[in-house]
Amino acid sequence: MSKIIGSIKQFDDGIRLVTINEAGDTAAISINDPTFIERFTDFFDWFGKGGDELTSFIEQKEGEKLTLDAIAETANKRVELCKKARDRIDELFGEGTCKKTFGVDIPDEVCIMEFVEKMIPFINATFEERGQHIDRKYSRNRKGARSKQRTKAELIEDYGSGTEV
Repeated sequence: MSKIIGSIKQFDDGIRLVTINEAGDTAAISINDPTFIERFTDFFDWFGKGGDELTSFIEQKEGEKLTLDAIAETANKRVELCKKARDRIDELFGEGTCKKTFGVDIPDEVCIMEFVEKMIPFINATFEERGQHIDRKYSRNRKGARSKQRTKAELIEDYGSGTEV
């Protein structure tokens, strides 16, 4: 049986919330997740490439005879890109972020890019806050930090002379 020896009353979970609509719904940015920035930049790159591929596909289809099948194929490619983007945004910022932000299940690529561009300043601010917190906590200049590093020889000398290390 485990014995409780204490409890942490308040611990910063690292979640920073950004209001995304007039109803007060929020998107979450986790500054404690070391993969967040990488996943966000990967999404940004992936979505840009997907948009380029979609544009190339549309340009290719423009030279062909316009049929309902060609229109449907183009629409399907566009919807697939937007579905994948929605899923990745929801993974980054919390389940249902796209639905809460845009009011539709699958937002179009313009909405997605506007959302991403508007989130960048909030992401920058939250990770700047994280950096400042780390600097305060682990800076050599903080109160209680050792002001001077002692060499191995100094440590051995202190140990041998009985002086506290």
